[in-house]
Amino acid sequence: MGYIWKILLSFIISCAIQYIVVCLARKFNFFIDRVDDKPQRFHKDPIPRAGGIGILVGSFILLTSCPHSANKIGIGILLILSSLPSFLIGKVEDLRNNLSVKIRFPLLIISPILGMFLLGNIVKDTGIFTLPMIIAIPFTLFAVIGMTNAINIIDGFNGLASGISLIAFGFLGLAAYIVGDIELLRIIGILSASLLGFFVWNFPRGRVFLGDGGAYFLGFMLASISILLVNRNPQISPWFILVILAYPVWEVIFSAYRKKMVRKKSPLVSDRVHLHMLIYQRITKTHWKTSVYLWMPSVFIGSLGIAFSRSALILSILLLIYILFYNLFYNRIVRFKVKKLRKIQKVKK
Repeated sequence: MGYIWKILLSFIISCAIQYIVVCLARKFNFFIDRVDDKPQRFHKDPIPRAGGIGILVGSFILLTSCPHSANKIGIGILLILSSLPSFLIGKVEDLRNNLSVKIRFPLLIISPILGMFLLGNIVKDTGIFTLPMIIAIPFTLFAVIGMTNAINIIDGFNGLASGISLIAFGFLGLAAYIVGDIELLRIIGILSASLLGFFVWNFPRGRVFLGDGGAYFLGFMLASISILLVNRNPQISPWFILVILAYPVWEVIFSAYRKKMVRKKSPLVSDRVHLHMLIYQRITKTHWKTSVYLWMPSVFIGSLGIAFSRSALILSILLLIYILFYNLFYNRIVRFKVKKLRKIQKVKK
C-alpha cells in the first residue's frame, strides 16, 4: 500500500470511529463529559469525551503496517506500545470522572519509562551542554510527563488542543523532511491524519472531545517524537522543539508558578484563569474563535523556528520573546478583568 493511501486510510478510520463513538456514547451514556461545577468546564451540553479512541486506532493500524526490517520492530509500533499506559490512564478518568490527580501523575511515569527502554528516548543534549545520564533520565521523565499534561491543560475549547497539536506535528514533519528523516516523517503523517479525523468532528461544533486519554496520547507522542527527531538528527537544535511547543510548554510552567507562588495553592488544583479561558471570557466569547486566536501565534513562532532550526542562540531568543509577550498579554487581560469587576461592584453599591 502506498504511503499516500495509508495517510488517507488513517484519516478515514479515525473519522469513522469518531462517528461510532458519538453514537454509542450517547446511546449507552458512557464517556460523557457532563456539565457540572468543575472550573474547567465551559460547554453547556453533555459531550462524549472519547475522541482519543479513533486517533489511537487509526494510528495503530497504519503505523503497524509501516515498513521495517525483519530483525527490527518499527519505531511506530514502539511508540504506540509506549503510549498505551498514558492513554489507558486517561480513559479510566474519562469513564469514571473521579480519578485523583495524585494517582494519575505517578502512573503517567510508565509511558516515558517504556519510551526510554524501547526507543532509547532520553534527552541528553540541551543545545548548550550534554547531560550526564544520572540527570538526563529524571529530566526526560519530567519533560515527557510535563508535555503529556500540557496538552491536557489546554484542552478546553473546540479545536484548541488538537489544532495546536496539528500545528506542532506539521513543523516536526517539515523538520524531518528537511533533514531527510523519512521514517519519522511517515509516522508524523499518519498521526496527523488520524488527528485530523478527530479534528473535523471537534472543530468548530464540538461533537466529540479528546478526553484525558486523547490528550495524554497526543502529549506523549509530541514529546516522544520531538526527542527522537533531535536524537536522530543532531543538526536540529533542542531549542527548536521548545519554540514550536512554546504555548503548551509555557502554559503548564506558568500555571504551576501562578497557582503555587501567586495564589498559594497546589499546582494540581484546576481553576478558570488559564490564558485560553481568559481569552474566551474577555475577548472572543466563542469556543472556535478562542482556538483560532491561539493558533496564530503558534504558527508565527513555529515558522520562525523552522527557519532557524539549527541555531540555539536565535531559537532561545525567540522563546524568550514569546514568553515575554505571553506574560504581558496575560497580565493585561487579568488587569482588565479586575477593572471590570470593580466597575460592577461600584454600580451595585
